[in-house]
This record gives sequence, C-alpha cells and structure tokens, in this order.
Amino acid sequence: MNINLKLLERQEQRKRKYAGDYDLDYGVGLGTAEADIDSTLFAAYYSKSSYNNSKVNDPVLDELVLGQRRETDPAKRHELIRKASIRLQEQSWAPYVIYPPRTTFWQRYVKNYYPHFGSKAEFTWVWLEK
Repeated sequence: MNINLKLLERQEQRKRKYAGDYDLDYGVGLGTAEADIDSTLFAAYYSKSSYNNSKVNDPVLDELVLGQRRETDPAKRHELIRKASIRLQEQSWAPYVIYPPRTTFWQRYVKNYYPHFGSKAEFTWVWLEK
C-alpha cells in the first residue's frame, strides 16, 4: 500500500472532514467526548449524528447505540456498549485513537480546573488564586 500524506491547515482540514471530502483522516481523541462512552459512540458512529464525519451508516450499530442510551440497567447497558465496540472493530469503518488513561496533578491555588477528554478544553476556565 502506498500512501501520500498531505498536511492541511486546520481550517481546510475541518472543512473537508465535515464535508466528507477525504480518503483517510487521522485524529486523536474526540472533542465531543466527555466522561461517558455514549458521547463517543453516538457522536462519531450514529448514522444521523452531525459529528459522524466518516458517514458510517449501519442499522445494526445504530440499534446498539440507541439501545445503550435507553437501557437503565448498568450491566445490560455495558453489554450493549461491548457489542457496539465489537461491531466497530469487526467493520473498521473509521477507527479513532482515543486518549489513553492519564493522571493529572494540580496545586490548590489552581481554581476551576477539571480533567476533560477534549484537546486543551480543561484550561478554558482555569484561574489562579495567588
């Protein structure tokens, strides 16, 4: 396989990504991800999501994604998420690299800080009491 990588300015990359005008796009993490896997599953892979830039359209996956949203039993919801993850691996439409676990430390005088999965978003409202 021969691949020619073309580095684009962020504005052009986003424009083309949102329009689906690309062959391969690489991204680390999801700005839509908060603290729950649903934010990743629904945003990136549900067929009617505006963040489904890879244009995944799979009724089986849609049912799993919606099913886990409706499920109130944690064990059953976990199983639906597991099945959705397996479906994603089997089909390999658009694999994302999700941030690995990390440890964060901060001083007491750093106020309004909270860890966030999005890129640099945790620093948006931080201030120093010093």
